[in-house]
Amino acid sequence: MADQVELRLDAAVSSDDVEDAARAAAFVLVNLLPAGPAHPAQAIFSRDGGATVLYLLEGAANERRLVIAGADPQRAAADLRRAFEAASHGGDFGGGDRGADARPDGGGR
Repeated sequence: MADQVELRLDAAVSSDDVEDAARAAAFVLVNLLPAGPAHPAQAIFSRDGGATVLYLLEGAANERRLVIAGADPQRAAADLRRAFEAASHGGDFGGGDRGADARPDGGGR
C-alpha cells in the first residue's frame, strides 16, 4: 500500500467505538477476517466507492491498530478523529502520524 496512515489504538478504545466512528466518517463494513497464520484478525471498511479502505487489525497481546489506505488517507484519518471526538469517547485517535502512527494517549511508536 503506497499511501497509508497507521493509527495505534489505546486499550480504552473498543471495536464498537471504531465501528461507530467509521460509520460516522462514511465508511461501510465490507468484510471480517478471523486471524490466520499470516495475518491478524481484521475488520475491513471502505468508502468513496472502495477508493479508501480502513483496516482494524487486532493482533496478538491485544495490539490494535487502524490502517487507512487509498485515496487521501490523511483526510480519512482526520474524518475518523473528528467522528470519534464528536461521539465523546473521552479521547481521540491521537495527533501523530506514521504515514500517521498515533495513539489516543498521545504516544507513538
